[in-house]
Amino acid sequence: MDNPSETKANESPWEARWATGDVPWDAGAPEPGLLWWLATKGSHAPTGRVLVPGCGAGYSAAALASPERRVTGLDLAPSSAARFAEVSARSGVQHFVEHVVGDFFEVALGAPFDLVYDYTFLCALPLALRPAWAARMAELTRPGGTLLCMVFPIITPPAGYEGPPWPLHVHEVRALLADTFDVVSETPQERTHPGREGKECLLELARKA
Repeated sequence: MDNPSETKANESPWEARWATGDVPWDAGAPEPGLLWWLATKGSHAPTGRVLVPGCGAGYSAAALASPERRVTGLDLAPSSAARFAEVSARSGVQHFVEHVVGDFFEVALGAPFDLVYDYTFLCALPLALRPAWAARMAELTRPGGTLLCMVFPIITPPAGYEGPPWPLHVHEVRALLADTFDVVSETPQERTHPGREGKECLLELARKA
């Protein structure tokens, strides 16, 4: 009998894009804002178990991975796995990462994580799923743990705009998470991939006990 989760993954539009290499959002490198955050935090950056939902090729996962941080990259598209393996091996962190294919809202991932990082994941979801995203983030982040959200794209959409990515604003993300997370910092990003200048803000939050 077919596994329903595998069937959903194989039939998703994201799988079709990865399978054909039609991934224009793939910037080919980790986002500069994440690298800045890691450098700024230094030895104070969270350690332990890390989750990157919608990990794609795994640039963010590779940037976060270390002997002190074991990273799970989650994606709905099975065809992203090969690229993820390539990126992690090239970065020399293949022993500190794992790739999981599954639905963010359904897949079993074990104990809550010490750090969860969202970039271009929330903005790819249908707007109706945003409250469910917030509830799931609360489940997946341990009390006292860190949720790091690179809010993107911070834009006012023109008439006729069609996502994804769907526009996001910091106040919207803060409101979604207000019941379960405290805001630690909010940093508009000057360091971005080309074309994303002025459209990103790094929001660091701590899971309430």
